Amino acid sequence: MLSCSLPSPDTGGLAELLTHEKTGVLIPAFEESTYGVSAVKEGGVQSLADGVLRALTETALRERVSRGAREAAEGQSWDVIAGKTVDIFSSVLSS
Repeated sequence: MLSCSLPSPDTGGLAELLTHEKTGVLIPAFEESTYGVSAVKEGGVQSLADGVLRALTETALRERVSRGAREAAEGQSWDVIAGKTVDIFSSVLSS
């Protein structure tokens, strides 16, 4: 998902996962509740449309976010996560 994060609503934890205009374009389009999206914010549909238009028309933004999202996704691959997990276990076991 990280490698295709332009634009994204800032709901469901995406704001913690993505960095605005570096690994995605976060759009404040929805109200959240404990169980998910509860309503569309005032102007939310227009915000989403504007985000899509920016992605289509702003080449520099699209390329920067695409590159950043790809790099972030590569840093979260199963091989990388497995290696980090092994390092943590090795550190704990050796102390």
